Amino acid sequence: MQEAGPTKFLVGSEHGITLACTKRPKKAVEIGTWFGAEDRGGYGAHFGPVYCVKRNPFHVKYFLTVGDWCCKMWMEELKGPMMQTPYYPSFLSSACWSPTRAGVFFVSRHDGRLDTWDYFYRMNEVSLSQKVSDYALTSLNVQALAHQQPCFKTCRHSKTSLKHVFKHRAVSRLLR
Repeated sequence: MQEAGPTKFLVGSEHGITLACTKRPKKAVEIGTWFGAEDRGGYGAHFGPVYCVKRNPFHVKYFLTVGDWCCKMWMEELKGPMMQTPYYPSFLSSACWSPTRAGVFFVSRHDGRLDTWDYFYRMNEVSLSQKVSDYALTSLNVQALAHQQPCFKTCRHSKTSLKHVFKHRAVSRLLR
């Protein structure tokens, strides 16, 4: 796995755009690229705040943003999204990449569903959608275990403070 480095980071704004920033020692933060800002040559901003920004652990120039009713996949060289999920009937709250496959990512929704997308298998439709809870899923994390298949997802509900651990056969097949 690669890292973008300790000096490069992405920031999602409440205006629906994403900023690529660099922090050097003893210098102010430099804003490099404004992803989605139309006045700066970009396009494809979210209609509301950006709730989640996650870099791909295998290819650090690709990243996901979650805001309003869709999730968008970006590339650092482009100022617009290279892929966008369709607009869902409910808000999206979080997303994360698979720790074992570069093109697989997960999206949690406010209607309690967890969607699995495989960019290399189907680019324009969800690979698996599973109802996890009757409440909104507010956060999402995938943990890779060294001795087992990495198919444990931790989802946080909006109505409780307990974590729900979810394992599904179809998801484990996607992650292999």
